[in-house]
Amino acid sequence: MKSKVPVIMLVLASDNQKLYKEFRRVYESYLNTNPLIKVFMVYGNPVSFDPQSYDLYFPFIEENTWPGMITKTIRAMEYVQQHYQYKFFFGLTLARFGFLINY
Repeated sequence: MKSKVPVIMLVLASDNQKLYKEFRRVYESYLNTNPLIKVFMVYGNPVSFDPQSYDLYFPFIEENTWPGMITKTIRAMEYVQQHYQYKFFFGLTLARFGFLINY
């Protein structure tokens, strides 16, 4: 049975620059602030951290612009579709900050 959540956010991420690691820390401070929003950070290979429950880590996908970015996006969307029932879906990049609004 699929878990129900009103909003799913996929954040396309990378772990290959210092700035991206800082962006990750900012996102982590907001991850559980609204129970109506499920956020997943999407990574290809390699990463320098231990993936958490909110990370969709695909070690078989090389972290690059083409074809890595589109491939990890498709795999993440397939995962969400298989495991969640939702009303709204947002895709962001790590450098774009979404506001998690309280309902």
